[in-house]
Amino acid sequence: MQEYLPISINDVIEIANREGIYPGYTVYLPKMKEAVYTLSVFSPKAQDEATIHIDQYSGAVLADYRYDHYGLMGIVIAWGITLHKGTQFGWVNQAISLLICLGIILVALSGFYLWLKRRPGKGIGAPSAPSIKKLKGFLILMIALGIVFPLVGLSILVVWLIDGLIIQKIPQSKAF
Repeated sequence: MQEYLPISINDVIEIANREGIYPGYTVYLPKMKEAVYTLSVFSPKAQDEATIHIDQYSGAVLADYRYDHYGLMGIVIAWGITLHKGTQFGWVNQAISLLICLGIILVALSGFYLWLKRRPGKGIGAPSAPSIKKLKGFLILMIALGIVFPLVGLSILVVWLIDGLIIQKIPQSKAF
């Protein structure tokens, strides 16, 4: 019975270089005689992601999964991760993410400030609602955002239904 010897880690690195794997990959060593070397890289750009499996004895590439092989959801997820991490477009990506974060902080602070200006007396209740005629632009914006972001739209719809069907029917809730 012939015993086969596994290839060296240096051979695995040479194969990775030959296959053009983005630097910074992780090498998973085979733990059983039938297992393979697995190289996996999640690079700063979605297009450079790869996972390959290498036979531990012959060095043959058994499977090569790259960005080009992803389906639509794989592409969306890969882009979402690199955009979220701020690595896909470098400093431009990070600057846009910073502006989004600052915008969220501004919305939270301005909401609190506007509530302070409009609150009833010295209480903690909600300010009186403005006339619906003044809110046409706001309603159009909310509908558009609800279409673009369906979960936001669904949550707005649920709150509107709870308010209209339950809270407005209970006199004690209006007093608070």
